[in-house]
Order: sequence, then C-alpha cells, then structure tokens
Amino acid sequence: MPEQPRSPSGTGSAKCQGPVLIVDDDPVFAAMLMDTLNSWQLPNAISILNDGRKLMDYLNRGEAIKSNSDAYPALIILDLKMPGAGGVEVMQWLKGAGHTEVPVIIVSGSQDFKSIAETYELGAYCFISKPQRPGDLDKIKHALRIW
Repeated sequence: MPEQPRSPSGTGSAKCQGPVLIVDDDPVFAAMLMDTLNSWQLPNAISILNDGRKLMDYLNRGEAIKSNSDAYPALIILDLKMPGAGGVEVMQWLKGAGHTEVPVIIVSGSQDFKSIAETYELGAYCFISKPQRPGDLDKIKHALRIW
C-alpha cells in the first residue's frame, strides 16, 4: 500500500489528476524526489512505494484503478534495480496487464544498458540517471512538461 498521498496545492501541467508514484527502494532518494516534486506544486498527490510488487498490487486493486479514475497514476517514476520486482519485471507486468497508457520514467544509478534498452522496448517514456542532488531532478520536470 502506498504512503498516504500528500495534497499539494497550486497548478501544474500534468494531464491526469491521478497520483505520481515513486517506486524506489532507496528511502533517501525517494524522499528527495518527493520533496522536489512537492516544490513544483503539481496538482497531483505523490506517493512512495518501496518496491515493484507494491506497485503491481496497487494497480491490481480492480475497478478502483481504471485509467480514467483519480486513483490511476499520472506518472510512475520507477527504479531500475530493486530487490524482488525491479524495473524490467515491472515494465513486463505493466505491458501484460494493459497498463500501457501511464508514462513511466526509469531512474537508476546503474548503467545496465541491456536492462535500460529492455525497459524502452516495454514502453518506458525515458531513462534518467539517478540524480545525486535535488537540482539534478530538473530532468524529470522537463519530462513532465513534454508529457
């Protein structure tokens, strides 16, 4: 189950009002990312899931999570390398389960080019090297504007 969503105020450019889901097993990075996204005042709630299986469970909740509902994610920011279900496994599941309309940004400190290429083949929107400082997250802001 995701962390309790925060309700940021302000306006943003996201097309979907569903939550932005951060799926990462590194709590320090996930918190930095959440703080940065909150500072952008997106209209979307932001939740952190600490592994890919929790994302699959979240999207597998049935009728409540349909692509036109407020519970359906506007964006998934997914770590490539996690214990259990990592980025490639999650992308395979998303494609197989028909969740191809949600944009997925892959982040990783790893340069596993084979896995990165595989996530693109499975429908990832883009790959971003895992930032080390809050300012490095501007790449994600740019991706949100394009989307």
